[in-house]
Amino acid sequence: MAKADPLIERRIAACTQAEEFWELLLEAVPQNSRAYLGSVLKRGAALLKAGTLILPDARLGRFCAQGSPIDRNKVVDFLLSHPSTATYYEFFGLMKYCADDRPALYAYCQRLQREGTDMAADMASLLSLYFDLQLPAAFARRFEPYQLSRLDTSYTSFCKILKQ
Repeated sequence: MAKADPLIERRIAACTQAEEFWELLLEAVPQNSRAYLGSVLKRGAALLKAGTLILPDARLGRFCAQGSPIDRNKVVDFLLSHPSTATYYEFFGLMKYCADDRPALYAYCQRLQREGTDMAADMASLLSLYFDLQLPAAFARRFEPYQLSRLDTSYTSFCKILKQ
């Protein structure tokens, strides 16, 4: 089991601002992700719920680009546990980091399909088309190829396409 520094654990527990969260995620977690990532993401969930943590934020993608696949999976769990267009946009960005890991993409899309909401089904459909995955038929909207090319342009474009 990973040993955590009590001082950092106290900083995580006392984290009440978004900037503190990002500082912990980008500086403390890479030192020992097994010890800190779960606690930092729990604080992030509380900050997200309180409206203090605003997504999307490029720092989450930077963290996942440098982290391990296990770290990425924990971040994906965090994002999918708090479904919104903002968390789905972050999730979409993270999926680009694992574009070569077809089994992971497939599993994430299946997980979205099991969520049982229209937005999750639409997101699974978007990802399936964007990454050319062959998912079992689901009752989700179909998207046009031109829409897929606009997903990358901005958060606003992403929201318009997902919410149409």
